[in-house]
Amino acid sequence: MKRYSFFLLFLIPLLVVVGLACSRQTAKDDPTPAPTDPISDTQWHGVFAYKNTATFRVFTINFKATGEFIWQDLSGSYDGTWNLNEAGDNVTITFRANGIQTSFTLLGTTELARPKNLNHDHWVITKN
Repeated sequence: MKRYSFFLLFLIPLLVVVGLACSRQTAKDDPTPAPTDPISDTQWHGVFAYKNTATFRVFTINFKATGEFIWQDLSGSYDGTWNLNEAGDNVTITFRANGIQTSFTLLGTTELARPKNLNHDHWVITKN
């Protein structure tokens, strides 16, 4: 009887583990849709300088999936909206407080390059 008890104590947990492992969804079966763009729910960083100053500041920008962003630097947090053009290669941010706009070229999924101030010259992004 002890022999069968040991066997059952070993076999039942093994079957449970195997059963659970076989019921997991694989990545291709995952019903969660793939992101439609490489910007949503990401955070980026860079360096900028105000016009006529030699002091550089680090910034981070968090792109939310809702089309909003939060920019943070030494002076505080600022929010606004962002959009990705139809081609998927250009991101434009617009600050809510003052309407300042800057655009970036998206290179692949890992780099925002060629920042361009669209309606201001208050500051320049020097590295992102």
